[in-house]
Amino acid sequence: MILTKTPVRIPIAGGGTDLPLFTKKFTGNVITMSINQYIYTYIYKRSPNTSSIIQTSNLQEVKLNSKIRHKIIKETLKYFKISEKVHIGFFSTLPTRSGIGSSSSLIVGLINSILCMKNKKISKNKVAKIAIDIERKILREEGGIQDQIAASYGGINFIKCFKNYNFSVKKISLNKNKIKFLENNLLLIFSNIKRYSSKIIRSQTNNKIKHYNEAKKEVPKIINIIKTGSKKDLGYIFNNHWFRKKKISNEISNAKINNVYNKIVQNKNFYGGKLIGAGGGGFFLFVIKNKKKALQFLKKKKLNFREIKLDYEGSRTIRF
Repeated sequence: MILTKTPVRIPIAGGGTDLPLFTKKFTGNVITMSINQYIYTYIYKRSPNTSSIIQTSNLQEVKLNSKIRHKIIKETLKYFKISEKVHIGFFSTLPTRSGIGSSSSLIVGLINSILCMKNKKISKNKVAKIAIDIERKILREEGGIQDQIAASYGGINFIKCFKNYNFSVKKISLNKNKIKFLENNLLLIFSNIKRYSSKIIRSQTNNKIKHYNEAKKEVPKIINIIKTGSKKDLGYIFNNHWFRKKKISNEISNAKINNVYNKIVQNKNFYGGKLIGAGGGGFFLFVIKNKKKALQFLKKKKLNFREIKLDYEGSRTIRF
């Protein structure tokens, strides 16, 4: 059996500028951070057997891989011309459909599982490109390209996004103190709402492009904030980003999301935050002032949260 461990990501800056509605006119700039929460994917050749088993939230057994209901798994197997009978499954350490790029991490992990099964090696860049092709061109799922790149590469990356899903990646090298600044002062807080990002993205129109230009301008500011270690300034930028983002589409926020956000941001132990991903639910990313007191507050209010650490490696496989 081959097991793949693939990180999910949080967007630090420039979120949305990797979307086609932006890159068809401008170059997008995005900073992503891969974190220590993972999609685990496994694949096993079922020989001799006459059927494949797909084990996700549901269990399916099929004679032909073309009959697999799970679109990501079916199309990824088709891309690599896998006709053999296999057993495939996956699980996540965080809720899926929550703005952390889990579907892209699943595709990247499955690609690496198949490559390992076929005893092939390709670059992280090529894996990301294949994942983008499957998710955006074959499945025609709405969205950008930062998730697939972050899942494949790991670490903290500055991604330049061009039209037709082209990109370049530059690793951002930070010393231990700057990494600790991010790890110790950022928290993921779950809104308890799951959603499909494609629906949210389809609701966005080109006349809202101004927000993404503002998000792009924030990228060098946030790089400087990380270097200077100003939590207050980072929280301020996150707040501004969220207030602008809500104006893009009525699908991005709602009364429940606003209530959760206001409950947190009004507490003196938080500097500010934003809802990550496409919106409509999922996780908030908050900058904290006093970690001990912030965690006590969240536990008292029964808000689900996750502390984060940087994942340095990106998607990797383990053969059993």
